[in-house]
Parts: sequence; structure tokens; C-alpha cells
Amino acid sequence: MYILQLFILSDKNWSISCEGKCMRAFHANLEHGEHSLCESLCITNTELLALGDTAFYCANCTYEKHQCFVCGELGSSNESSPEVFCCSNEACCYFYHPHCVGELLYPGNSAAAEELEQRIAAGEQFVCPAHRCHVCGEVEVTLIAELQFAVCRRCPRAYHRRCLPREITREEDVDIVRGIVQRAWEGLIPNRVLIYCLDHEIDLGTLRPLPNHIRFPA
Repeated sequence: MYILQLFILSDKNWSISCEGKCMRAFHANLEHGEHSLCESLCITNTELLALGDTAFYCANCTYEKHQCFVCGELGSSNESSPEVFCCSNEACCYFYHPHCVGELLYPGNSAAAEELEQRIAAGEQFVCPAHRCHVCGEVEVTLIAELQFAVCRRCPRAYHRRCLPREITREEDVDIVRGIVQRAWEGLIPNRVLIYCLDHEIDLGTLRPLPNHIRFPA
């Protein structure tokens, strides 16, 4: 759940957690999301207090329409007519179109990707690319520091600490004059590094990618 929370938030303060399939957490309103420039859910403090102990479900989980974590498009996650399917790793709540995840798992092998797409559409479970290192292809070992994962907030890309590209810079390497911005954060979640991988352009005004990664059903 930690990954999904921080996929939405830059910090965990003043968050409201969805009890649905996505297991994400959101800033409730602009005041709570001010520090991270988050547009928030626009729930007033009065409405938030009125929720009390009532379970909160985001619009994606309420209407069973979730985003593909590759293309970002919404698709039905209703079990009777699914268009996007959830990774079977018990700690993962990312959804994918079968063809999108097939191309990621079998890059350059269209036949294998198409075969996997058909199997997923027929109900076969799969584990998404977020659970193997993008460089060496091996899994995470949380008890060994260099084999812990650095995970991207915006896509299913992960690296072992030892495999992390130098271009994914930490705070001590920042040089705004030269356009070198922070892409890696330590200490936000246990035993992991959070990153924006090199596929995501950083806005030098906010020092984050553009906040266009979340879509709710109309």
C-alpha cells in the first residue's frame, strides 16, 4: 500500500485512504495538499469530518473504472466485463490493459505479447513489471540494502539500488542551474527509494512531472 499512497501524494499528511481495490490515499482538499501542489479531491473539511468512520471509496473504485498504469486510459474493472486487469502480486494494485502489459513484459516479441494478452483477457493472472528490476530482471530482496527497490511513482519501472541509473539523481546531486533536479527520495517508505524515472519530464517550475497522471470517471 505504501507505493500506491505515494503515487498520489508527495507526503502522507492529511490524507484520506480509499477502501476499494486501488488502496490509494489522496489529499482531501487544497489546504491539505498545498505543500505538494496537489489539486486534491476538493472535499471540504466539513465534509471530511462528516465522513467520520464511514469507508471512503474513490470514484475509480465506486464506478469500477481504473486507469491502465501504462497508457493512463480508463477501462472497466468490473469482473463481468473487464477491460483492465489488476496485477496478481498481493502488494500491488496497478491495473493494465492486456495488450499494454503484454508489450512491457515481452518487448520486441509481438507473438509472445499477443499470446499473453489473450491469456490475461481469458482470466489468467499475471505479475506486472514493477516487481522485477528493469536492468537485471531479478526480484527485490528487502533484507539486502543493495537489492531493495527504487520504484517509479508514475509507471511500473523499478530498479535495485545497485542498478539505479546515475541520471536518477538524489537531493545531494541537485544543480538547478544545470537543470539537474531531484528524481530520487530516500526515507519516505521503509526499505525503498521513490523515484521519477527518466521517462518522465520534470517541470522546473514545480520540480515534479506535470500533475496529469490521475483520471477519474466523468
